[in-house]
Amino acid sequence: MRILSWIILIGLLSACTHAALDITENDFETTAITGIAWGEQIQVNSNIISATKPVSLQYKIGTGPLQTLSPIYKNNGVVVFSLPESPSLPALPSFTAPYKISQSQYDVVPSQTQQNKYKNRGIVTVTISSAGKSINRNYQPFGSVEAGQLTVMVESSNCATFQTQLSSLAYSLIDTVSTGDLCYATVGFTTKGTQQALNQLQATLNYPNIWIDKNTIETLDPPAGSRGFDPSCDQIINWLDPSASGYTLLSPNNLLSATNATSAQAAGVRGAGINIFLIGGGIDANDQFECLDAQGNLIFEDHDTHVAEIISTLAPDAYIEERIVCDAAGNCLTSEIVKALLDIKSVAQTNVGKDLINMSLGGPLPSTVLEHALELIESGITVITSNGNSPF
Repeated sequence: MRILSWIILIGLLSACTHAALDITENDFETTAITGIAWGEQIQVNSNIISATKPVSLQYKIGTGPLQTLSPIYKNNGVVVFSLPESPSLPALPSFTAPYKISQSQYDVVPSQTQQNKYKNRGIVTVTISSAGKSINRNYQPFGSVEAGQLTVMVESSNCATFQTQLSSLAYSLIDTVSTGDLCYATVGFTTKGTQQALNQLQATLNYPNIWIDKNTIETLDPPAGSRGFDPSCDQIINWLDPSASGYTLLSPNNLLSATNATSAQAAGVRGAGINIFLIGGGIDANDQFECLDAQGNLIFEDHDTHVAEIISTLAPDAYIEERIVCDAAGNCLTSEIVKALLDIKSVAQTNVGKDLINMSLGGPLPSTVLEHALELIESGITVITSNGNSPF
């Protein structure tokens, strides 16, 4: 029940674009910089920063308490730090109102004012102090990324050369995958900001087809705060309420009769020769999905297990295999999802029968690398995703 990608069009202005000639230090003191995410590595260039003297980084979110950040890297004229990864942001209960539920569908129609309120509620003010001088920077993050990491994919038959190029540019190779004419890498860096790293790789790597993006974070469930659209989980209880939605929850036996699957199975249509890969948090004991209401009460759990049960009920002879891409907290890195997709692409080349992928993940940020990984495998594999749970 999660959307694969909650896409929001946001500007590309980031810490790396500060050098524009029409931007002054005074502008930075008052303007909120957009196009960045929670957890993103930020590079600030200023002549007040000294390599030999301490640099103090203090920040606050909105009107919240003053807190301290540690520099990841500093040198004369430059300091690099990471924004908080997943702070608790104010809930927006007014977002429950725009949901419209009917027998066939539900629509989410928030006003532009509501959308702006959601996106603007976490402005971060960072004060950078060194050598007795201070400057302020204001950031307006949206979505979450893994700090100090990028995802890179190219079409090439020589993945060893691709990896050598990345290493020669002082990027660490966290993960690499080679399949056919596709080369993928998750790379790490510490001495530059995320946007500076993106710019460098885009300008340096020369391939006919190349995709580079931040290592965005998807989720199994829609948590409140910076990583999801809240309070979606509260709304699910309304969707599951027959008096409100008109939907009926079906037991396995009722599911068989409601879909006429019993007749189909009696005629021999039982899913034989179908290979189904569930990408998410795992099945049965591995399942990590939990949906909590605003008070922390469990509404329902075990999403991927439920999907597997539906498949097994309707197509008992289908082969089901899990691909776990999420950690114990329900955070799912784009890098893990892409690796799973490329692995399935490789496995499917030797499979007998039809291959399908089911993904029920969501996040507010798009990923160019994930998008193209899906496009490149969809020619031979049917991909089923959950869409429509988000207004963005």
